[in-house]
Amino acid sequence: YTIQRHNMVQTDFVLSRGVLYSVLAVLIAVGYALLVTGFSLALGDRLQPDNPLIAGFLLFGFALALLPLRQRLERMLDVLFFRGERAYQERLKTFSGELTGAVELPQILNVLRQYIEQSLQPQHLHIFVLDTFTDQYMAAKDLNGLSTSDLRFSHSSALVQQLGGRKSPLYIDTSEALPTALQPESVRMSLLGAQVYVPLLGRQRLTGWIALGQRLSGEVFTNRDLSFLDSLSDQASLAIERAQVMASMEKRMQEMNVLTRVAQGVNITISLDDIFELIYAQTTQIIPADDFSLILYDPVRSELVPVFVVENDDRVPHKENKPLEAAHTLEYEVLRQRRPVVADDYTRESQRRGLLGGSSELHAWLCVPLNAGAETIGLLSLAGREPNVYYTQEQLGLLQAIADQVAGAIVKARLLGEAERRTRQLT
Repeated sequence: YTIQRHNMVQTDFVLSRGVLYSVLAVLIAVGYALLVTGFSLALGDRLQPDNPLIAGFLLFGFALALLPLRQRLERMLDVLFFRGERAYQERLKTFSGELTGAVELPQILNVLRQYIEQSLQPQHLHIFVLDTFTDQYMAAKDLNGLSTSDLRFSHSSALVQQLGGRKSPLYIDTSEALPTALQPESVRMSLLGAQVYVPLLGRQRLTGWIALGQRLSGEVFTNRDLSFLDSLSDQASLAIERAQVMASMEKRMQEMNVLTRVAQGVNITISLDDIFELIYAQTTQIIPADDFSLILYDPVRSELVPVFVVENDDRVPHKENKPLEAAHTLEYEVLRQRRPVVADDYTRESQRRGLLGGSSELHAWLCVPLNAGAETIGLLSLAGREPNVYYTQEQLGLLQAIADQVAGAIVKARLLGEAERRTRQLT
């Protein structure tokens, strides 16, 4: 593959203007000759063609007379040579109007996808946008609600770096080798099957990009097509960035509300099981998870004991209050180090650390310790069973903040239970 900027001469513009001025030159020459001949025949010797004053008046009058003809001729040539460009201009106007009415990100992406598919009809169309939850670039869903690609790109990706540093579309010639800068992404770019990459540039960073495959008609993308895509991306970028800012603000508000409800709940709820139910319900509102486990440490037996287990969004009581079978798992690693662990794949992360793999159904996994002062009293873990789910450092920080409140509530409940037990003994 090779990168081409398509900074070529616009031959249709040059040709149309060449035809226009050639026709005007012929009309002026013929018209001037006819006028001079006519006036000479009518006025005889009183009109001399070489008189500069008379020639100037004739040319001035002739220019005024030809102005409407020139404008009409120019419009006719524009219709002939720029029929496609006029259609693109009309589409851009309607696109701008529809984009104004789209507020949420899925609506904006659907409008953008619809106009690209109708105008250019590519074999493949992927619209990658930055997911603020995972901080990765993901393919948006198509008009049928299906994701066009499972690929994800981080900020360190060679393709992201390349697109973030340019303002024009990136054209890929499939007949040549990929340049060195994009070699690390050769496999994933071949899976996308795209010829044109159009960056969606925000004010501060790359908000995403459009990846188009070859056209269904087999025609190559022209300079006019790339200009149309560039104009679409300029308008869409601002709308996408606006929607992402609004979504981020709503997410922050939701996180603050969840932390507030957790703090209030653990202070007024006495039953540990009720506290665990509250923590599960509030945590999964801001951090997506299929599995949720709250595990306490038994210092007498040196065992980790799950006390609240949810798998596939259903509570699993028969796995509660039973020690974890193996001591060489990621859970015990978090307990020993008293530090959180984020893994994209639970089994691979266990193998990388030389530990037992545990459940092979888990993919993304996030676990934080329940630290009460200098003591770790347990763990709080989340897991996703879908391969396209990832946890971020920001989500880890949120879960750790929740875990700190849970640890305090557990210590308080234990102290209260111990006080009640001693009171009963004394009475």
